[in-house]
Amino acid sequence: MADRRDFVLTAPLGRAIWSLVWPIAVSNQLSILSLTILLFWFGRLAGQTGLAVESLFRPLGLLVGWLFGATSVGASVLVSRSVGASDGRGLSIAAGAATLAVALWAAVAVVVLPLSPQLAGVLAGGLAIERPMLGFVIGWFAVALPAATVVQVLLDIASATGWTRFNLVRVMVNLTCTAALVPAAMELGMGVAGGPVAQGLAALGLSVVVWRALVGRRGALRLGELGAGAWRIRWPLWREVLGIGLPVQVGRVAMFAAQLILVQRVARDSRAHVAGYGVATALFLFGVTTTLALAQAGGILIGQSLGAGLVDRARRGMRVTLVTGWALMAVFVIATVLDRPVIALFTSDPAVADAAAHALSILRWAAPGVATWQILLAAFAAHRATVRASLLIVAGEAVGLAVALALPGPRLDAACIGFVAANWLKAAALLWLLATGAIVRAQQKLAGAAAAAPAE
Repeated sequence: MADRRDFVLTAPLGRAIWSLVWPIAVSNQLSILSLTILLFWFGRLAGQTGLAVESLFRPLGLLVGWLFGATSVGASVLVSRSVGASDGRGLSIAAGAATLAVALWAAVAVVVLPLSPQLAGVLAGGLAIERPMLGFVIGWFAVALPAATVVQVLLDIASATGWTRFNLVRVMVNLTCTAALVPAAMELGMGVAGGPVAQGLAALGLSVVVWRALVGRRGALRLGELGAGAWRIRWPLWREVLGIGLPVQVGRVAMFAAQLILVQRVARDSRAHVAGYGVATALFLFGVTTTLALAQAGGILIGQSLGAGLVDRARRGMRVTLVTGWALMAVFVIATVLDRPVIALFTSDPAVADAAAHALSILRWAAPGVATWQILLAAFAAHRATVRASLLIVAGEAVGLAVALALPGPRLDAACIGFVAANWLKAAALLWLLATGAIVRAQQKLAGAAAAAPAE
């Protein structure tokens, strides 16, 4: 443990990235497995209604969750650079970021919870599922969102130190609790609301465990000590965290905003189509979360390298991560040919299964594009050069949405084709931005700031 920073900064790039990425990749895949467990119990205990509720709510949940993730993204960048520079600010940054996460949730909750009946009516998309949707909305915003946000902040900070294996502990606890608590809560009368409530309670308990682990290993992780007033409102730190993380997450959130619109259009086709679309996108996420793991690992290596002044290592690390992402997504596209047996695990309804298989046959072609923009966006974040990159991501998503809305024929096909177009456009846009020298200029700016710091 004591040598984690040195290993990240001195080991051959392939070994360093692999040591960071495999625990994140496994934990991310198991996190998606948590979603599949939720879908399994919804399908078995609530049928098409449960699957439709989850499918219709998921884009909003991902949109809000990723937006709140700006806190963890910004904090992890600051902590990775702090660890690289060995300045002892990491634990105080963690406390301030956790406080920010709670403050953001409180601000949203006081607005959303009173309006939850109206929100549930909109999300139901004209289907007769408003009552179960209302329970799901309340459970998610009141319990799941705050707990998941805080635990993600702490886990991303642990990963930023190079201690990515701790994510495996988190996921195993989450899987166990989800598998046990979700069916229990549903059978006790909570219905589909039992899903988010059970997941939130598991995340709340895990937050305590993660914080105690960070404090206990603060010396080995080079996090420093918890400074006075670390838990208070700290506007300068909060602005810095959001200044890094918010542009990144706005770019990612644009995808879920588009999906929120498209899933409502798919719902107009039929309940089976929207349920199948939900299963297909869940399986797609299961595959492409590997690229998110690569993006996170690359961001950690780049951040620590820049903090230590190793600019060339940061540059080479980005290239290795990008090529690896392309190779993995090629494997994923080939693997999706065997999707039918996997889809059968989630539904025995032939109409839903057919819709899911058809949707996935189109969605899979977006995988290489997702790999490209996820990895490059994380690299821009590590260099604190996210604004232009995020604007290009939003523009690409807007064009993809326009394509989906303009296409004639079945809405399910249009939604999938628009998704593929958006992700390839986003990938091309960030590759263009990279070619213009944006990261080189950011490196020069960071180097200048570091050189000026001792004189201040």
